[in-house]
Amino acid sequence: MTYDSSFAQHRLTQLTEQLLSDTSVSGNIIFFADEEDGRVCGATWQFEDEDHSLLKDSDFTYMLMELLDVLIRYRASHGVTDTLNGIIQMDKSVPDIQWLTVSEAEKRRGSLTPTV
Repeated sequence: MTYDSSFAQHRLTQLTEQLLSDTSVSGNIIFFADEEDGRVCGATWQFEDEDHSLLKDSDFTYMLMELLDVLIRYRASHGVTDTLNGIIQMDKSVPDIQWLTVSEAEKRRGSLTPTV
């Protein structure tokens, strides 16, 4: 099976359409991977309180963490291990994922002003 660079964005878009179709949520999720376990080991959620509550109530937070585990393992299985961390930027419930190195993710976490 060949690596599909659009796989992550496509799956993320499907998840948001399924769970957040009637919402307008904006904010950022910066996530970090445990390379040995092949899963998320931490995330910083930067949303207004109301948006954050909506994400939790819709089970989006739980489902996104599960999806990120799958996506991290997918990238690792194809040898894409230098960028297993990243940021998901939500603009009116439209997600955009950017894969980053751990140092780039740390910089992004420090440079973004929390909205909560």
